[in-house]
Amino acid sequence: MSKSNPLLGTEVKVNQFRNAIYELVKLLRTEKQMDDSQLINELKGMGYSIFETYQHFWKPSGAEPLEIIQEIHAFIFRKKAKPEYIEPEHSPSKSGIRVIDRKCCFCKYERPDVGRIAGCNITNAIVEKYFELLHEKDPSIPLVDGRVVSSKTFGDKHCIHIYDIMEEP
Repeated sequence: MSKSNPLLGTEVKVNQFRNAIYELVKLLRTEKQMDDSQLINELKGMGYSIFETYQHFWKPSGAEPLEIIQEIHAFIFRKKAKPEYIEPEHSPSKSGIRVIDRKCCFCKYERPDVGRIAGCNITNAIVEKYFELLHEKDPSIPLVDGRVVSSKTFGDKHCIHIYDIMEEP
């Protein structure tokens, strides 16, 4: 293994990975002319790939959505999460889950050079895929669709993720 590229070594630091994400976003925007939606899909694709590796070694044991999200954050991202149910404006049902991430490992700094693209879309993708996996074994566990509504990358104080609980067709 070449020592000239620190990203190929076994001691890659989180900040190196985080910085590489934003350099990749800038490259894809300029070289491939990707728009925000395409860039978010690329980041989610990274999260899906990370999930594909993790799922062979670990699965959350919780049966309730808030507990599942807490377990994922604790095991994969090594930090506490306090998810909470949120209600839509016009319905009393539990239609979503909000996670306020005060120490997002992907969005430590404001990055005006990348626009409205947050690295924590990777987190959302991992959570979505774990819910898919658990739903296949237990249909009472809902499917979720994650989105970033606030990010340190955008200059916000915290990253906030919303996981919409999907209705079965």
